[in-house]
Amino acid sequence: MNFSQFSYIFRDINNALCLGIEDNISDVGCGVGGLSVLFSTLVNKVYSYDISEQNINYCKREHKINNVDLKRYCYIITNGRGAKRDKQ
Repeated sequence: MNFSQFSYIFRDINNALCLGIEDNISDVGCGVGGLSVLFSTLVNKVYSYDISEQNINYCKREHKINNVDLKRYCYIITNGRGAKRDKQ
């Protein structure tokens, strides 16, 4: 995977938040895990979520990183009054 496409986002977020080894972060809509992999080098734990099981499986297979927790997760807004949770 070419991480150069994520480098400017990674740099800007890291500069704004001053992340360190004691921090935990969430990567919601992580896709195939590009930012999750980059942030795993800086923080204690990355919680990564994506609606696509295919993306999650790809990241688990290609990036075996101990401090990245990958899950398929989505919220479905039903009618503006509430949300139904779909978790696997």
